[in-house]
Amino acid sequence: MRIIITAAIFFAVLAVSAHAGVPFITDDPAPIDYRCWEIIAGSQILKTGSLFFETAPHIEANYGAVHNIELHLLVPMLINSTTRSYGLSDIESGIKACVIKEGNTVPEISASIAVLFPTGNHSRGLGTGQIFLLLPLWLQKTFGPLSAYGGGGYWLSIGPSSESFWLFGTVAQGDWGEKLSLGAEVYLYAFKQSGAPTDVAFNVGGSYAFTETRQLLLSIGTGIAGKIDLSAYAGFRVLIGTPEAAILHCR
Repeated sequence: MRIIITAAIFFAVLAVSAHAGVPFITDDPAPIDYRCWEIIAGSQILKTGSLFFETAPHIEANYGAVHNIELHLLVPMLINSTTRSYGLSDIESGIKACVIKEGNTVPEISASIAVLFPTGNHSRGLGTGQIFLLLPLWLQKTFGPLSAYGGGGYWLSIGPSSESFWLFGTVAQGDWGEKLSLGAEVYLYAFKQSGAPTDVAFNVGGSYAFTETRQLLLSIGTGIAGKIDLSAYAGFRVLIGTPEAAILHCR
């Protein structure tokens, strides 16, 4: 059960942080611009006790299918140091829609749905062996060069373990000039069935823009309470489309 819980946390970390919130676990509500692509090649690490998972690499693609709606696909290759296995892991796909645009007093709000498919070999420790359905809600408010976003949702387990859980997170970040963005987040996982303790952790990190459409993404953190010893992310993002694609916000 501990391995299933840890694997579920890892895939939740990977699936959520793979959205526009990268390099953080918490997603933000902004879909990518219409007819634009966001491609990310990255690596996510999670360590809890003797269990260690790393994507090497994962590839993510986000596409602005229509105005204010984003389609998402994540394909990870996974290293499980406990089973000494490497291979294709669980593939995640989803959709995110901006339902309320940010105003002077109103935050930007988006709803999304994502499905984690059990494409990884569960017996080799490369997948959860069951379907997870993520149903989150995300909010964001900007204050000049500063922004705060957060939210969360329910990870519904459809499989033999029935290990569903809640995920919540919040991020504060700011721009330092035109190229550098830095921030910090706190996030938690609360399990429903097993009685496992709630995991609370934090990350610090940010992004550096080489150009409007080429960015380096980095973050690292550890647990405050619970099992998470280390969480780290490194990735490179490419935006394809109009120059406005470099600014992720609702239109």
